[in-house]
Amino acid sequence: MKKLLLAAVIFMFIGGAAHAQLKKGRIVISAASQLSGSFNTIDLDDADESIKINTFSFSPGIGYMITDQITAGASLAFASLSLKVDDEESTTISALTLSGYGKYHFTKPKSDADVKSNSFFPYVTLGLGYVTGKLDSESMGEPKISGLSYGGGAGIDYFLSNSVGLTLGVNYMAANLELKDEDMKMDAGSLSFI
Repeated sequence: MKKLLLAAVIFMFIGGAAHAQLKKGRIVISAASQLSGSFNTIDLDDADESIKINTFSFSPGIGYMITDQITAGASLAFASLSLKVDDEESTTISALTLSGYGKYHFTKPKSDADVKSNSFFPYVTLGLGYVTGKLDSESMGEPKISGLSYGGGAGIDYFLSNSVGLTLGVNYMAANLELKDEDMKMDAGSLSFI
């Protein structure tokens, strides 16, 4: 159960971004959020357990276009996950991640008008960050969570106009986390579509 809770932290930082302007010297602003819930019944060793999971995350970011094709930036993500097993034991995980990223667009617009007429720009991205947070569990108390996160992705930026765009893609994210006061370490990863 402890490893399941730590793995849940990884999955809370997934989402899409909205940004635009592929031109050297421009500032890129992004925001991603996710609100979800699920109800699952899991059969473990002939014992039926119902698990309710609710998640929320918000991740604003800012970047700078180093060239017409390369962006470097930073984001700050807040995420919360609530897990309840059989309407008895409840666990809440709250985490904050500060990360830096680099993004490379394979094609470059010839002009601002080109962003409107050729709205699709494929990209790859890499990121590195630090996660810190708290686990609030009836069975484990309130240990702290921390560790390194890293990931990458690929996709397409779709520009609705010269100043607004949406990101569609696939991301892989991983983390090396440590649960303080529990002497527990974990490597976890996730693949997501945004």
